[in-house]
Amino acid sequence: KVVGAEALVRWQHPDKGLVYPDSFIPLAEQSGQILALGNRVIEKSFEYLAYREALGLYPILLHINLSSLQLNDPNLVPFVKSMVQTYNIPGHYIGFEITETTLLTDINHAKETLEELKSLGICIAIDDFGTGFSSLGQLKNLPVDLLKIDRSFVWDLERDKDDRMIVEAIIAMAHKLDIMVIAEGVESNAQLNMLREFHCDLGQGYFISRPIPQEQFNDFPESITLNDLLDA
Repeated sequence: KVVGAEALVRWQHPDKGLVYPDSFIPLAEQSGQILALGNRVIEKSFEYLAYREALGLYPILLHINLSSLQLNDPNLVPFVKSMVQTYNIPGHYIGFEITETTLLTDINHAKETLEELKSLGICIAIDDFGTGFSSLGQLKNLPVDLLKIDRSFVWDLERDKDDRMIVEAIIAMAHKLDIMVIAEGVESNAQLNMLREFHCDLGQGYFISRPIPQEQFNDFPESITLNDLLDA
């Protein structure tokens, strides 16, 4: 069952074609344009959810990545509030993804901002978990709903017993804290089956779907079978 998606930023350049974010996000951060770009992504996400609702498509949780500059922006929460009101989309249809590194720049301020977002119903997710320096012990003091296990622990699950132990332990401990878990980078049926054995809640990766344009996602089925995935 499809329950959500992640909004990814791409730049369709008239001469260079499709430009990926690792080429322009650092420039946006250096130039101070990241806040305007971030707000644009947030607004387009709310706009898209309203569009889906108008078409009668099944509801999804749409995740958006937040940079440290956005998280520290005093206008972030008021802007998100205005989007909830403008598009009449409840906050629980939006998720914000923050990396561990972003959190650790100022964890006290981050906690305050995340609590305000959480009060709007926003889902708070920690992205690329396991690659930073935070711990589940620190996360228990933050309003976190979801952990995304970094793909580096998932891609070799079938062969690396250490990765299996780490992934299984993260899932078990997160569940003890009532935090759901997504495994990133799922690229095979074997990985998916192993994650099911570990009681992982959700999966994301090329085995399920590669990044696709909005127009194609409108036609993406709410439920997909294993045969659908294997034939894709």
